[in-house]
Amino acid sequence: MPLQLTIALQVVPMAVAVVAYTHVARDGADGAWREHRRLVLQTMIYAALAVAGAYLFAPILVPLLAGRGFAPSIPLFRILTLSVFGMSLGAVMVPQWVGRGFFLRATALSLGTGLLSIIANLLVVPRYGMYACAWVTVISYSVHMFGNMAFLWWIESRAR
Repeated sequence: MPLQLTIALQVVPMAVAVVAYTHVARDGADGAWREHRRLVLQTMIYAALAVAGAYLFAPILVPLLAGRGFAPSIPLFRILTLSVFGMSLGAVMVPQWVGRGFFLRATALSLGTGLLSIIANLLVVPRYGMYACAWVTVISYSVHMFGNMAFLWWIESRAR
């Protein structure tokens, strides 16, 4: 349940990514960057508001959507909401990766963070359980977010 709710928060960034794809297809990756940068900023503001709202209203939302029996999952959902930043930036930056033909780099970033997640889960989950898994998810998406931020800064430096 907590993961499903966290993924549901990605509806807006995925919709923004579709808009970004149209800009990149129309203007090319460089030509679309000005508008794309604005979309990235708006998406990260959305992510901050979504995380704050989900964290604050989790005690109301989870029982409302899933029933009182899911109330014990509220702390887990609150942890997982922190991964929304990395998920959101990742979703919105994909059109730039694709538009620039950086398939291998994007794959390496995703594969690297995926391997990090697998190794970290193998190390910590047996001892610390599902909360460790939730924190590994947050850490993995944070690493992915920093990779996307480096790419974003690279694009920005070329645009100037």
